[in-house]
Amino acid sequence: MLRVCMQYEIVPNDQPGQEPWRVSTRGYDYELQAASGEIIWSYHWHPGTRVERPHIHIGRTQLADDAVMSAKAHHPTDRVSLESIIRACITEYGADPLKDDWDKTLALREGLFKLYRRWS
Repeated sequence: MLRVCMQYEIVPNDQPGQEPWRVSTRGYDYELQAASGEIIWSYHWHPGTRVERPHIHIGRTQLADDAVMSAKAHHPTDRVSLESIIRACITEYGADPLKDDWDKTLALREGLFKLYRRWS
């Protein structure tokens, strides 16, 4: 199961020829869970807290008892788009897409994310 929480703000769009408003992501929590509810991984970005940079937590189900990594560790990442998370669920974890043209739709939406993001 994919759980998605996003914080966003609707802001004026200063790009000529575009819609007057756009959505700007202010934080996120994307979490993939096994059927049992155990966390497989979770991507976080929560500015204004102790750990401001985007990061991933690896669920304990993915770690051996003698693993060097910890489920509590904050492994740094770049900002991650929701579209890339959905694509990974389909291509890497076998989720069934809801649309036949899912890849085209995700590519279009992610292209807009990359075009308007303020940092990578």
